[in-house]
Amino acid sequence: MVRQSDGTTLPGWRDFERAIACVLGGFATESKAIFDVLVPSTLSPTTTYGLSVKSHQLASATAIDGLSTGGRVYMELSNSPAKFWAALESVGINEDEFRNRRKADVIGNMVLDTVQTWHTQAAEQFNRENPGKTLDLHTSAYVVVSYSKPRNNRPIEYQLHSFDLAFPEGIEWSYRSAKCLKGSDPDNPSETLFDWYALSGGQLKYYPKALNAQYCSPKFTLANVTRQIPVGEKAARYWPKEWLAAGGKTDLTVKTYSEELKLHSSLFDNAKAQEIIQKAVEELLKLE
Repeated sequence: MVRQSDGTTLPGWRDFERAIACVLGGFATESKAIFDVLVPSTLSPTTTYGLSVKSHQLASATAIDGLSTGGRVYMELSNSPAKFWAALESVGINEDEFRNRRKADVIGNMVLDTVQTWHTQAAEQFNRENPGKTLDLHTSAYVVVSYSKPRNNRPIEYQLHSFDLAFPEGIEWSYRSAKCLKGSDPDNPSETLFDWYALSGGQLKYYPKALNAQYCSPKFTLANVTRQIPVGEKAARYWPKEWLAAGGKTDLTVKTYSEELKLHSSLFDNAKAQEIIQKAVEELLKLE
């Protein structure tokens, strides 16, 4: 989570992964694996697909509005220069080639091939570790959560896009600077599709057009949390006996517990259960 200056929190990159896994019925790998979320197919019990989840706050307050009219989504695909250079050196290309701005197309295409090799290796490892099951790269995807900067007291807006793992054909590469190799969009040659900062961090950045996404969600906001529950109070609820035995204290009162109980009763689809809980709440409140 990301804590704001007013004490509230916003979801962090790990929260996005967990939320997407929950919604799709998969699980978050919570590791440095290539795929952040693995989701069983609803069509085949032996098939799983992988999601590489990215999140990015857009550069301006209004940029999220532009995604629907030709704007580009931002992804950082990797920041591992050692892995890229190991692949390049295996075919005889070293850093001097980059510093002297040579072999732009060879280097750029090799970098993208390396990323796709990681996907293949991840699928092969999954298949070995899960006999009888297959990680299908054709149905796997990049999933990007883009979100706006706050503006004029409006809530932060979010939007999801998904893109195929395959990169476009016909990318032309050139040197943007002595530190950055640029891949031009084949459909819009004057616009940048990739940046690779080979000598300063190794970041490989990918900017596909939002209009080319396989899936695009509507823009949405997050509901405000009406009551912040401190970590100690959460621990007391998870492990009440252990918490009290260790000398822990709680701010929980009959009234606040009754309010929680009443609120949570709506989760039951059993009308009788809801009725019993409501009566219990009424009895509890008489103790106040």
